[in-house]
Amino acid sequence: MQRVVVTGLGMISPLGLDMESSWDGLINGKSGVRQIDHFDTSNLKVKIAAQLPDGFEALLEKRIKKRLQKQMTRSVAMNFITALMAVEDAGLDFSLLTPERCGVIIGASGTDYPSADMASIEEYDNARVVKSMSNAFPAWICLHYGLSGPSLTVGTACSSAGYAMGTAHDFITLGLCDVMIVGGASCSILPEFMTGFGDMMALSERDVPPAHASCPFDLKRDGFVMGEGSGVLILESEQLARKRGARIYSE
Repeated sequence: MQRVVVTGLGMISPLGLDMESSWDGLINGKSGVRQIDHFDTSNLKVKIAAQLPDGFEALLEKRIKKRLQKQMTRSVAMNFITALMAVEDAGLDFSLLTPERCGVIIGASGTDYPSADMASIEEYDNARVVKSMSNAFPAWICLHYGLSGPSLTVGTACSSAGYAMGTAHDFITLGLCDVMIVGGASCSILPEFMTGFGDMMALSERDVPPAHASCPFDLKRDGFVMGEGSGVLILESEQLARKRGARIYSE
């Protein structure tokens, strides 16, 4: 049985557009919850969410070519960028590895393709199918790095990324793979999701101030806050990590 270690980290969250700023915001008690400005919320009961900070669009332009951006939803693009960050952090060079022994498993309930866009059949969009397919998450990463190992999307609602990590771990411990890019992504701040969870009375309406919404263990807690973000880890066999002199975060 191979031992599995974490050698790379990538994150984009409401607290920051990289791992360092996200972690800094977390340990300093920063809140990423604010008024939604993605779309008009005048008809919505809940008007707050944990949105990404300003600057994501600039990051998108910097990291992904325009022709590829047009074929990705926000969550897929976010996940792709965090995967790039994690690979860079791990110092991996896939040209030195066996493609069949490197894979990607991403946890996601869906690509968060806005239903309004999907229903807009009058508008030409030759990437409509690609953007709606759940396997888009690992597929873009595998295509970018030329990987031909396991390529899976795990969809188990809120536990999707957790199951993805467990599955990726098993591929390595069983000796089937050497490296796995694993994580999760969600960008569900959309009118249909906000309305749906609002109708279920699952979302916090405590929006003054937004940072006080959804306080765990608070007597006044009244629901959760919708958010968006992506996190990716690089898992690899300890044997490979030691061989290439990688920095190991944890086992």
